[in-house]
Amino acid sequence: MVSDEIYEHVLLKDVPFVSFAQACLDLRDRTLIVNGVSKAYAMTGWRVGYAAGPKALIAALNKMQSQSVTSVSTTAQAAALAALTGDQDFVGRGAATFAGRAKIMANRLAQIDGVDFTPPDGAFYAFIGVQRLLGRKTATGECLAEDSAFASHLLQQFGLSSVPGAAFGAPGFIRLSIAASERDLEGACDRLAAMVQSLRD
Repeated sequence: MVSDEIYEHVLLKDVPFVSFAQACLDLRDRTLIVNGVSKAYAMTGWRVGYAAGPKALIAALNKMQSQSVTSVSTTAQAAALAALTGDQDFVGRGAATFAGRAKIMANRLAQIDGVDFTPPDGAFYAFIGVQRLLGRKTATGECLAEDSAFASHLLQQFGLSSVPGAAFGAPGFIRLSIAASERDLEGACDRLAAMVQSLRD
């Protein structure tokens, strides 16, 4: 079992984080936890991660890693160490900022007919259900039969980039990042609303 806990500190609701190894003690000896500094510490491009688990799993992981990756730069390692061992107050402030942005998205998306949205407990993405809009047509008569067509039309005609849910094994959704300013998020919702309003049955 691999538990990806990269969003451990990016909590958007007043709910404590629980590691998979804590929640399922009977699977602890078979669980590999992976984490990193890219999300909570805003070091996305640095590509520094770490893992925790039973000794045998970590030994196997070390063998695989040593044959597939040359090394993480010394600078990135030092920065990651400073992030993980330094003052953690900014991590909570960052999560609070994302929580505020998630509320903006929830309020705005609730006003758009045809989309479904449940605010997430963590992370900084809005996973938006567009199932009720699939099958509708654009102003030029193109049928938006799948989420990929929906995302493509949203980008090409309304200038808003999203990722189709099918890329995550969840067709019928699009994913938008909320790692943007409040002004940009309002603009993104305006564009999505305009696109939805332009669709025909």
